[in-house]
Amino acid sequence: MVHIEDNARWTIPYYYINLQKSNTDITSHHTETGLHRNEVKVGDKVGFLDRNNMELYGDVIRLNPKTVTINCRDMQWRVAYCFLFKIISPDIDALPSSIKEG
Repeated sequence: MVHIEDNARWTIPYYYINLQKSNTDITSHHTETGLHRNEVKVGDKVGFLDRNNMELYGDVIRLNPKTVTINCRDMQWRVAYCFLFKIISPDIDALPSSIKEG
């Protein structure tokens, strides 16, 4: 395989290539609240409740052994995995205008 930009040759083992485009995310089926370490990756949208029970949402920027660093409202929060929930972002154009403005 040749890299397009600098024409350097790459050696990639065949088992690295996902030809069937199978889902390779590691997930677990657990009964605890929150998310497990293997269910979160950098760039995911997650939410959590702060100390005042206000929902906050942000992007995962770092995975730590016991916590996740989240960029939320121009602040960084370190939150334990057990307090997180996944955010499924809707198509913003499909939402009613009253929700978009709020």
